Amino acid sequence: MIRSTVECRLVLALALAACSAEWDGEESESRSARSLDSCATPQFADGAGPGTLVRCEGQLAKSFFYYDQCKLACGNPVKKPVEPVAFPADDEVGACCEAGASAEALAATCKSDCAHGACLGALLRFDELITDPTTTAPCGGLAGCKARVLQSLTHYKNFLAANFAACVQAVVADQLFPLGEPPCGPFAGCLKTGSLELHCEISGVYDDVVLEPVCEQALNQPPAAP
Repeated sequence: MIRSTVECRLVLALALAACSAEWDGEESESRSARSLDSCATPQFADGAGPGTLVRCEGQLAKSFFYYDQCKLACGNPVKKPVEPVAFPADDEVGACCEAGASAEALAATCKSDCAHGACLGALLRFDELITDPTTTAPCGGLAGCKARVLQSLTHYKNFLAANFAACVQAVVADQLFPLGEPPCGPFAGCLKTGSLELHCEISGVYDDVVLEPVCEQALNQPPAAP
């Protein structure tokens, strides 16, 4: 918070005016926090809830999986697009909030639910890649190469599961989420320096479209602990 020492040395009336502006900012932040507490992101704060689940509209778009694909050597950056997901057409994203939640809180809750869904979707996609025989097809008959591809993807999946909250936070903040470094070394098949860039774009919140009249938590929840 910025304080103006010059203003605080002026006459009492001006000093009070300057300090009251700071107080209003603190009050605004407090009101915003209380407003978000009235929503499940993905759970309600203690003493809050239940709420009503309403529809969110938007998409997961402009998202990518980055990695360095080691062949004879590393240094082959790959930018692989993540398939866009529109909601509610392809998936469902909602805002579970108490009555009277502000428009800002509803939109933030939609983005939180979308972010949880995006990180859950990434976990599922890693599982699909690990079990899909075509994932290792570029390795040909090189068993070590195939093993390192699967080792890399398994590392990324496990890292994401163990740091799920950080993934959600990165998506909410529109930031890159690094996936750690797989222990496969600089050899053919290793997918090094992986990261996810996932963007949730919220275009509308429809509090008149009720998905559930009573909700205790958000639609998308973190994965269960192993």
